Amino acid sequence: MRILSLIRKSVPTLLLAALTVACQATPPAQCPEPEVAAPVAETPENHAQAVRELFTLMKMPEVMATTIDTLLAAHLQANPTLVPYAETMREFLQEQLSWESLEAEYVKIYMAAFTQREIEDMVAFYRTPTGQKAVEKLPELMQEGAEIGQARMRENIGKLQEKLKAQIEELEQGPPEPQPEE
Repeated sequence: MRILSLIRKSVPTLLLAALTVACQATPPAQCPEPEVAAPVAETPENHAQAVRELFTLMKMPEVMATTIDTLLAAHLQANPTLVPYAETMREFLQEQLSWESLEAEYVKIYMAAFTQREIEDMVAFYRTPTGQKAVEKLPELMQEGAEIGQARMRENIGKLQEKLKAQIEELEQGPPEPQPEE
């Protein structure tokens, strides 16, 4: 869940950065301003509808299905003894993490985090070729980033174990005896 939280928090920033970099590297004639629709009245209903449109453009059902597959594969790789239970685990994950089960809650958190206008701006971005490329590439980039982090942890786990061992030994020794005042 921490990965989903990180993704949820970082996607708008990453997308804005990607659009900025893409437009700076592309001649202005090839990077037109996205078409902006006439402003829609800011109401809770319109806000929620804009969020749903954003999720459609972000292909959230597919993203969540991929997330379920990734989580399951990671659990099974880490705990091979769970392989016989893979289908039960998949059913559970789909029940708990499918887009259908999470969409209403995601709509609420996006509405709380972004104004209707901000959501509309993101929708305009995701309608662009760059926005759709971001939808396609960001999961791959997040996976590559996770692999880099995992490799770094594997390379340095010994350092953590040494630090933990030293702290355990220190705690087992107890606090130092108070020194008498002179």
